[in-house]
Amino acid sequence: MMDNKQNVTVTIMDRDFAIKCHKEEIKQLHDSASYVDNIMRKMVSGDKVINVDSLWAVTTLNIASELLDQKKFHDNSNKSINDELQCLQSKIEQALNNK
Repeated sequence: MMDNKQNVTVTIMDRDFAIKCHKEEIKQLHDSASYVDNIMRKMVSGDKVINVDSLWAVTTLNIASELLDQKKFHDNSNKSINDELQCLQSKIEQALNNK
C-alpha cells in the first residue's frame, strides 16, 4: 500500500515545522497553523514576556477550552433537537391514534 502523505511545512512564531499529511488536508493544516500562530502572537503582543514553553502550554489550553466549549454547545444543541423531535413524534402518534 502506497503512503499518499506528503511533507508540508508550516510556520508558527517564525519557526518552521515539517508535517506529513494527506493532500486533501493541506489547507486545513495551513489554516490550523495560522490560527495557532495568531493566538500566540496576540499573547506576546505588548509588554508581556512569556517563555516559549509557557506560551505553547497556554496556547494549547486556550484552544482546548475553545474546542470543549464548542463540543458542549454542539451536545446541548443535539439534545434540544432530539427533545423537539421526540415531542413532535409523540404529537404525531397522538394525532394518528385519535383518527
